[in-house]
Amino acid sequence: MKKLISLLAVSILSMASLAQAALPIEGNWGTRFTQNGYVFDATFSIQNNSITLTNVCSWQGRSVKVQVTVPASYDDKTLTTLGSASDERSLPDGSLHCNVSAQAESMNYVVRANQLILSQDGNPQTMVLTRK
Repeated sequence: MKKLISLLAVSILSMASLAQAALPIEGNWGTRFTQNGYVFDATFSIQNNSITLTNVCSWQGRSVKVQVTVPASYDDKTLTTLGSASDERSLPDGSLHCNVSAQAESMNYVVRANQLILSQDGNPQTMVLTRK
């Protein structure tokens, strides 16, 4: 009986540890694209209670970095940003402008290997990010 109680206690502790373990959505995800010579490198840093969005905009060897952090929550299917924020900066000569913003909203997600696929109900478009 004592051995059974010990095994039960170990099982309960193991389940509690698993319940508090990070879901695969946590971490740094990003995408990079080029448009008309401008390079945009976006990173989504998803943590337990927040998401940080960073955008680095580059052009002709010069760059500007913008960043916002908002509270967030997630479960095994949905990522919800719980606040709104924006940041924008320009080079002093005005030749490069960069911005980033987050809005309170819910997104569905799926993690497949090293990709995070975000979508919204009623919208056929998806955003695919790669683990950084």
